[in-house]
Amino acid sequence: MSERERKIRELIDRLDGFQQRVLIDLYRHLVFAHMVASDGKRAARRLDTDYPSQGVFEPARTRTGKYEFALDSASDMVNGNIQHNDQLGGDVREALRVLLDRLVAEGILDPPSTVRPPGAHDRGSTPPLGGDVKHSRMAVRLVPYRRSSTEAAEEGVPYFVDQTERDEKTRDHMRLQNHFADFLASAGVQPLSAQGIDVDVAWLDGDSDRVVVGEVKTLNPVNEKRQIRLGLGQLLDYLDRFSEQARDARGVLVVEREPTDLRWNRLLQRHGIALVWPETYGRALESPTP
Repeated sequence: MSERERKIRELIDRLDGFQQRVLIDLYRHLVFAHMVASDGKRAARRLDTDYPSQGVFEPARTRTGKYEFALDSASDMVNGNIQHNDQLGGDVREALRVLLDRLVAEGILDPPSTVRPPGAHDRGSTPPLGGDVKHSRMAVRLVPYRRSSTEAAEEGVPYFVDQTERDEKTRDHMRLQNHFADFLASAGVQPLSAQGIDVDVAWLDGDSDRVVVGEVKTLNPVNEKRQIRLGLGQLLDYLDRFSEQARDARGVLVVEREPTDLRWNRLLQRHGIALVWPETYGRALESPTP
């Protein structure tokens, strides 16, 4: 049994209810599609004994009965069904989204790449000429947190930028980002990064599986207005990207100190975004009041 298959089985045993049933069916189809098992036919034979079909998830198939989207990786197959399988019920689709995020976050599956719609050219073939293939943005997926390096920035920036000042600002940003990620971990929340958008840190609300996106900004008396404006705009953009995938998400702007202008807190609250600094990190874990 492969290490990946063993970890999926462990996750199945940790889950219960509807998500467990969906993951059992997903696991079965990934084995049948030769996506996770190292011993192929033997793995398929033991499935009916160990994890019989739950009848809740049936993936898309081609006209010849082969699995649709089973081209590159297990996560691409799952993501393809989430995005393009019109036969899925809303509850199954949402369960698959949550499960894929968890499988990637726990390092069981690799992050998916952009998935082509049904009927697109197969791997290794040449795309048709004339623009027939529609280009889509990479799907946003949560992945294990990538701890930021506090090393100095690389050389090669424009001559009019103070390299020393730039390096200090970069280090300050990375320290604050890692400090907040450490707070999440100490509170029992797994910090995450994202593939597809460059968020500083993300996590899942424990009660609702809502995605929370954290944007980190350092402040000084000169740049406070610019930094908070920039952070608000970035968060609104990130939240819109998640909404495109029908994912419920909220934002948190993490700054290094309390802003001097108190109106920023009111402004961000009107947009459903929490404003926190080290002494108030705990607010980031609270669901916003309507």
